[in-house]
Amino acid sequence: MSWIFDEYSKFKGFSPAAVTGKPLQLHGSHARESATGRGVVVATRELLRAHGAGGLEGKSVVIQGFGNVGGWAARLFHEAGARVLAVSDRHGATFSADGLDVAALRRHTRAAPPFGGSLRSFPGGRALALERLLELPCDVLVPAAVPSVVNAETARTLGCRFLVEAANASTTPAGDRILRERGIAALPDIVSWTFLLLSFCSSFCFFPFIFAQRSLSFPLPRPHHPKNSMLAAGESPSRSSSGSKTSRTFGGRSRKWRNGSTRR
Repeated sequence: MSWIFDEYSKFKGFSPAAVTGKPLQLHGSHARESATGRGVVVATRELLRAHGAGGLEGKSVVIQGFGNVGGWAARLFHEAGARVLAVSDRHGATFSADGLDVAALRRHTRAAPPFGGSLRSFPGGRALALERLLELPCDVLVPAAVPSVVNAETARTLGCRFLVEAANASTTPAGDRILRERGIAALPDIVSWTFLLLSFCSSFCFFPFIFAQRSLSFPLPRPHHPKNSMLAAGESPSRSSSGSKTSRTFGGRSRKWRNGSTRR
């Protein structure tokens, strides 16, 4: 995308709105990394509201998967006031009845072994067998790892009230029939991914296009900021020092476009 931006600008002048998906250093979106997990959280919030179960605050959540989707979903659930009871990856799971400190858990998984890296070794929770994760009593279960995890066998042992699919085809047809029999409200992947894609496209396509046209770059809102506004803590939109789109930097290099103008 950076290359397309560069090539297009050679012919049309400085044009950051020509293409989306650019890195932040070249006028990309601040929300592109978190968009998928954010969509899952929004989908869950709307599912709870539709069933008269209130909002996310105080709800208990179990997440299978702690990659980009599961990791961001856990962080955003936590920031919304939900209790993330357990998360897992392919190697193991960690559990806390009082709710995990997701920020501390993310720092732990990014640390090098032997003091970090593994969910099972997280000091703020206790190790949990992978097969027991889906059985934990909770309000919301989010499968965000592998397909067909909710099948005819596992659907009978789920401990959740609501299920939100964040992985492709998390539930088999046989598993879906059992969920209906048990009265577990399930949001299928085609619906939850609609919220996910809306969040993704708004942060990856539409808003970057509008902001880039105006040479603006808005930071994400801080969740606990009193105003929770688009501009966090009094920060202003990023513009060039002269306030003009024609004086923006591009990769730190001086460029002369084909329309005769010179940029840095």
